[in-house]
Amino acid sequence: MSDNILNKSGYILIDFDNWIKKPIDQINDEELEFLLTSHLLDFIENESYERIYIRLYGGWYKEGILTSNASELQMKLSRLKIFPYINQEHRIIIRGSVDIVSSSINLPSLYWTNTYHERNGVPRFRINNEKQTNICRDNADRCPIKILNNFTKHKNKKCPVPGCENYHRDVFFTREQKMVDTLIACDLMHCSKKQNIIKVQLVSDDIDHFPALIDGSSNSLPSGKYCVVIKNQETIHNYFNIFQEYDITTKNFEL
Repeated sequence: MSDNILNKSGYILIDFDNWIKKPIDQINDEELEFLLTSHLLDFIENESYERIYIRLYGGWYKEGILTSNASELQMKLSRLKIFPYINQEHRIIIRGSVDIVSSSINLPSLYWTNTYHERNGVPRFRINNEKQTNICRDNADRCPIKILNNFTKHKNKKCPVPGCENYHRDVFFTREQKMVDTLIACDLMHCSKKQNIIKVQLVSDDIDHFPALIDGSSNSLPSGKYCVVIKNQETIHNYFNIFQEYDITTKNFEL
């Protein structure tokens, strides 16, 4: 189906882990529904839409398997009653969906199912020598800064406490997302040429998304369709002139 400017659609792209700081198991259904509905109402403003898509980005899959966090979030989403939303002002029913994202808008049948990684150990911590005191330097065997720095030199370091058999690799691990930022970038740029998509809102404090956001806005039809929602006022201040130059609306959103 070709784009139709009368078939007004909008996208809310939420960088979930960046935006929602609480663990999923600590968010009840009412809190999640209130949060997403608040974003929806903020998004609608005075526009009339036929469809709005809320997309939640995160490390939802590990080696092809849905993570426990993603599974719990999916169950919560299935119980929410956000759509259809009745817009009383414009007397229309807005249809839409709230989805955890595993594929781009442009290639919905291509699923990325290795977006969450866990690795044993943590990167070595670096000491800011300018902040070190002589007391720490003279008591390296008791200074926790020195001890932690030494313990994280490599993953095969053994705990220095006599009798402890733990190794660095056994007690530390890191969690990281893969390809999530790239999926957001792909979707931001894909929306730019779709004339029936009249508004795209990025919800994130992560400045890594800004190049794709600006690139999309610079090529968008119609112009001025992009908005970024940021909690950090300093980030808004630092990038306000760039956003203004490329016709990107900025919002500070706190519940």
